[in-house]
Order: sequence, then C-alpha cells, then structure tokens
Amino acid sequence: MGRKEGLIFDIQRFCIHDGPGIRTVVFLKGCNLSCAWCQNPESISTRPEISYSEERCIHCGACMEACPYEAISSLPALPTLNREACRMCMVCVKVCPTKALRQIGQQMTVDDVLDIVSEDRLFYENSGGGVTFSGGEPSVQFEYLEALLDESGRRQIHRVVETNGNMGRKRFNRLVSKAELILFDIKHLDTRMHKLYTGCGNELILSNLAYLDRDGVAWTPRVPLIPGVNDDPNYLKALGKRLKALEPRELHLLPYHQLGEAKRKELGLPHEGIFKTITPLTEEDVKRAAAILRACGLDVIIGGGR
Repeated sequence: MGRKEGLIFDIQRFCIHDGPGIRTVVFLKGCNLSCAWCQNPESISTRPEISYSEERCIHCGACMEACPYEAISSLPALPTLNREACRMCMVCVKVCPTKALRQIGQQMTVDDVLDIVSEDRLFYENSGGGVTFSGGEPSVQFEYLEALLDESGRRQIHRVVETNGNMGRKRFNRLVSKAELILFDIKHLDTRMHKLYTGCGNELILSNLAYLDRDGVAWTPRVPLIPGVNDDPNYLKALGKRLKALEPRELHLLPYHQLGEAKRKELGLPHEGIFKTITPLTEEDVKRAAAILRACGLDVIIGGGR
C-alpha cells in the first residue's frame, strides 16, 4: 500500500485555511473540470509539465546545450521551449542554475507523502489539524487518493478532502467514508451555466451534494466567487437558500484573483478565455456577496476556514 505511486504537484505545510487547525495540504495533479477562471492551471494535466519563469532566467544557455531533442532555441533575448518537440526528459530542469525551468508534477509513493505529512504531527495534535488532499481534483487519481487516506488513518492523522464532487456515487461513498471532513466546491447550481464555464454538467455534483446532506457527513461548501458568473444578487440568494436547507456548519467564500494568468504563461498555455481581461471583485463586492449569503442564515468565512 505504502509503495503505491501517484503524481503530486505541491505539498504546502502550516496551512490554516483548508480545514481545522494547522494542516499540510497535498495537491494531486489532474482535474476533470476545465473552469474558465482556473487559478491553478498547473493542476489540470495528469502528466508532468515544465514551467519557465522569465524573471528567474539569466540566459546562460545551459538548457539549450543540454537538451538532447533540440527542443530549446534562442531568440534575441529569451530561450524558447518547443513544447511539441519536448519529450519531458527533464534534463533542462536539472541543469538550470536558477530554477527558471521547473518540473511540475513528481511521482511520489504513499509513504513518501505521509512521511512528509507526519513531520508536523505535533502541530496537528496541538491545533486539531491534519492533512488535506486537494488538487486539481484529487479523485482523478482515485486509487492513489484512497491509499493516501488509508495510510493517513492508520497513522491517526485527521483527514480532509477538497473535491468538486464530479464522480459516480460508488466512488463518492468510498471517498466520504475515509475522510473526517469534506470540503465541497460548488461552481454553479445551473447546469447550463456550469457546463458553459467548466466544460461539464453538474448532475453528478448536485446528486452527491444531496447525498452529503442525507448521510450526515461532516462537510463544508466552498464557493469560488467569480465576476459575471455567480456574483449576481439573485443567484446568491438562491444559492444561500439551497445551502441553508442542507445545514452546513459554515460556508467558505473564495474571491477570484488573477494569479492563474501568470502560471498559464509559465506553462506555455494560451492566454485565452473569458477571463483574460476580467477585473477582480473589490473588497466591497465581496462583502456584499457575503452579506447576502449571511442573510440566508449561513456562517460565511471569506477566503477559507478559520
């Protein structure tokens, strides 16, 4: 079990907004939605990727000399990675002296991950924290996620899973049974709007959301607040009414930001979509949205957990 491998793109320690207490958040690579506003584009692909930071590059030419496939060429100012010719051998990453080139996604065994997580056990015990598995969508690597949850339980570490709920009921049941808390992302209640902005309908998601209510599972809804998509007062009132009926302990409201655009550039992804020129919500906009949801009887936490 501990030798089972999966693809991890980040592990962040001492987090306080992804479940109770002090937590280590483990980010699994791969997602089954394509949200137009995605702020972590490095999480979407199920394969390792290379990111290039122009700011860190010192133009030494080491990457061009080392690449066995001649996938890196020189422009007048900057090196250019031909991603179609690249075979992901990661030689360029290994020779880059400033880490301007980085590998996104590392194969790690269950024990590799949980050994890192376990280093902060004392902080978990003193704060009521633990480990949170996120993504992407962690259930894309379902068997690996199950193994991580099982080993976390064996080590008596509190387990939280952040999920978009886009999976069949059998898998969702198994996932819920292995976590102490589910952070359930809700993009949009309207199926047409959900498909327009995420590339997928929300039928499975809403079905699993209703199951959480019936089964008495500990869960918290998380709502990304996106300008022009789900920040309309009438929609927020409908959302608040729907969620209040499910009686969650609290709701996490996550305002949109533009950090994802810089990441898209580093990954060589096209600067496209409806959000390439969007203006983030102001602090007052976010407060107004939170007030509407609070008026529905919900305990709203802006930016995540306490």
